[in-house]
Amino acid sequence: MNLKELTNIVFSKTSKLIQKEGENLFNKNLVSNISSKRINNIYNIYGKVTDSKETNIHYNQIKINLLNKTLEETKCNCTNFSENYKYNKRFLCPHLAATMYKFYDLAKKKANKKVCKNNNSGDKILSLLKEENKDKEPLDIKIKINYKNNSRFFEVEFKIGKDRMYLIDDLEEFIKARNEGLSFCFNKDFIYDGKDYSFSSEDEKIIDFIDKYVSINREIHLNNLSSSFSFIKGRKLIVPKDNLKDFLQTIHNKKIIFNYCNLDYYTKVLHKDLPLSFTIKEINNTILLKSQSTQKRFPINLNSKNDVYFFDRDLYIPSKKQIKYYLPLYEELKKDGKQKNGNK
Repeated sequence: MNLKELTNIVFSKTSKLIQKEGENLFNKNLVSNISSKRINNIYNIYGKVTDSKETNIHYNQIKINLLNKTLEETKCNCTNFSENYKYNKRFLCPHLAATMYKFYDLAKKKANKKVCKNNNSGDKILSLLKEENKDKEPLDIKIKINYKNNSRFFEVEFKIGKDRMYLIDDLEEFIKARNEGLSFCFNKDFIYDGKDYSFSSEDEKIIDFIDKYVSINREIHLNNLSSSFSFIKGRKLIVPKDNLKDFLQTIHNKKIIFNYCNLDYYTKVLHKDLPLSFTIKEINNTILLKSQSTQKRFPINLNSKNDVYFFDRDLYIPSKKQIKYYLPLYEELKKDGKQKNGNK
């Protein structure tokens, strides 16, 4: 099935008015994050459309049955779509039409670039092998985690580079560029391209974590049309506090910036027990519990799962055994008003 046939399947039962409105959104450059994936006989097209007033973002998906050559299903989180979807699973709103126009435009440009004089499979394989074995310049990832006391989430930002670090200002677009083998422009001095740059295996795990959240975020907006929550907000990855451990487990042998109470700490992520010790004394028939290691400061519990602590400028992920036995003591000390947040 060629590109033109794919487009005709989508637009075959759509009014000219909706097609025109979608084309207008496309021409105004309000469509982004176009990606596609084939799952068995279903071809999925994903997109993000900002409305003309730039106040609302609409995530959408188009499913095309390649075997039957039919439009299988559509999804968009706009009001127009939610009102019509219950009557028509294949309803196309202007945002979906705009996504299809953008997909067609990008696919056509990509197809034109692939035209070359020699197109035999042997040359293709040789070219891929050369590209894989090409010496790539290694890049580093810097991480900043922002702690907000009254929030249920951490905000995480990322920079990449070598001698100079560049903020990833759009995580969705960066992940999309990597997945599709495209370049991502930071500024005139630095353009990231996977053909030229590489990351360590540890840093690839961090990027995989971001990729997972981008995918989850897309599914939330497609399946929960009324949801305004987003795991990705431009340059920020929004990590629920109880999922902090999952994120930190991707980080080894790397210092990160941890912003706590508006102060930046250059901290290590330590996958080991907190260095704690206690003494127990009996005075006048009273049992006295005293901490030897936390006389000036106490570990700060960062979530309700009690599995990540901030202590002595570092982040600790203790064993389940320590959490089990230390937590009751921690809670008792808090009740007595003896906890001090002295990590400075």
